Amino acid sequence: MRNGSKPPGPSPEIVLPAPAEPPAPGDLRQNGYGVAVQCWIYRDAAQAPLFSVARFEAAGKRKIVLPVTFCRDAKSERWQYLAPPEPRPLYGLDRLAAAPSAPVLVAEGEKAADAATAILSGFVAVTSQGGAQAAGKADWTPLRGRDVVIWPDQDEPGRSYAQAAHDLIRKAGARSVRIVEVSKEWPESWDLADTPPPGVTIETLRKMAEVKPDPEQLVFIEPHKLQGKPVPEREWIVEDWLPVGAATLLFGDGGTGKTLLAQQLMTSCATGKPWIGLAVTRCRSLAIFCEDDAAELHRRQDRINAACGVEFDDLDDTTWASGIGQDNCLMRFLADGRPQRTPRWAEIKGAAIAHQARLIVLDTAADIFGGNENDRAQVRNFMGAANALAMEIGGAVLINAHPSRSGLSKDGDLDGGSTAWSNSARSRWSLARPKAEGDEQADTNERLLTRRKANYASVGDLLKLRWQNGVLVPIGAPTGLAAMAERADADAVFLRLLARLNAENRPLSPSRNAGNSAPKAFAQCPDRQGFTRRDFEAAMERLFAAKKITTEEYGRPNDRGQPRRIVAVDAPAND
Repeated sequence: MRNGSKPPGPSPEIVLPAPAEPPAPGDLRQNGYGVAVQCWIYRDAAQAPLFSVARFEAAGKRKIVLPVTFCRDAKSERWQYLAPPEPRPLYGLDRLAAAPSAPVLVAEGEKAADAATAILSGFVAVTSQGGAQAAGKADWTPLRGRDVVIWPDQDEPGRSYAQAAHDLIRKAGARSVRIVEVSKEWPESWDLADTPPPGVTIETLRKMAEVKPDPEQLVFIEPHKLQGKPVPEREWIVEDWLPVGAATLLFGDGGTGKTLLAQQLMTSCATGKPWIGLAVTRCRSLAIFCEDDAAELHRRQDRINAACGVEFDDLDDTTWASGIGQDNCLMRFLADGRPQRTPRWAEIKGAAIAHQARLIVLDTAADIFGGNENDRAQVRNFMGAANALAMEIGGAVLINAHPSRSGLSKDGDLDGGSTAWSNSARSRWSLARPKAEGDEQADTNERLLTRRKANYASVGDLLKLRWQNGVLVPIGAPTGLAAMAERADADAVFLRLLARLNAENRPLSPSRNAGNSAPKAFAQCPDRQGFTRRDFEAAMERLFAAKKITTEEYGRPNDRGQPRRIVAVDAPAND
């Protein structure tokens, strides 16, 4: 075969499977390119040859890839540069047949599929013939009932191919199908046949390719198969408030502190500190703030750090972006009402997965939702996608939103314009200033955080907060797990400060009225982590009761006898 031109006359019949093995690369030539540098043979499930694909390269020219099929006409039988008929067989049908229960990896191109076979043990790698624009010309039905992972090339054609293949494979009846999220920081056009980017190992690639449920695909469960299996416990980022695997809405009028509250939550998740008096699950978090610039986020975080007793160095488990002045829409809707996720959605999702975030904060709904908030179908589509995102990261999505005009009315519920907002969320909160009662004026620094909806907890629970020194702090003592967490923190800080001041030869008295009262002295320490004199008084009593601290004599006797100071029980004896 000497060139790729189509022979004149009627189109010959293409014979599948072919009666013989395709020509070797050295027997295939193309004008201006010489002989083929590589060939890939497509085979059926019985390993019979179907056709091949030849790759030609020449200096200064773009590579070309041509299909080679066995053709028959009235005069002869020969191999020609003609594409197989549609729908075209997949590359790797013989591999699929040899491993009928293995998960399948779809790559773009035969070279990448072969590389995936070598790198990702346990997978069967396949591809379709014809390049990035030809996904619709392939026969995807052999993937029916299989778990499928699609690995796109790191470029726009690759992402388009992956999405087209995703939809066709789902339609073909795959058990599950998902697209691997490839970081946009990786080199342009990178694929599995290339050397991994710096810092990326083969193990990283294998982890990225793990089979996971497709959040948009129905998975039917037969209840009788659950017999004897342990019932999974419900997971929370904040118990009773922020459930794992769901999107939560926080409605609040402008200036009430929604963004501040979310930023405080991210800080607590990063450091394990209580959030407005509530215990949190320590995890990584990511946010996009559409109404605040980087400088404002920096200033706000500085005040949060001071209140929590942490430093910026302690926040390596959280990250955020300011989207102010940019198009941050995550979902728009076509003329026929179909939802369309934007590149910003893919960017945030990819960043969250790369950061291993279990909490995503989206601030605010007005910036990220590109539909009609009064259209129930559009709102439900958006919230359904947000719930699916929470399940995919194994965490929670918190969406800040402004109430509608009716939600802000006297009898309003501080919700959005459509009931679909609340109905589609598993959890919904409101943040508001208290209303004046009678002749009394409301405290403008107070806030009420109310759990308006909770599918997995009680409804109507309310937390009273106060804006103080740039942060929102709880009013009154927290209860339950939150109280346990806060007490443990206060006790630990008490012991730490006690050790430091004793080492500095600054004896501390257990008496609340003494000039060197321990709680009074600790409340003046810059590293007190936000605890008050009252907190340290309660901590001192707990530590005495638990026999973790005691008193000992020190110094010279006075009119009242030998003075006593507090020491830790395991501290070195006083000389």
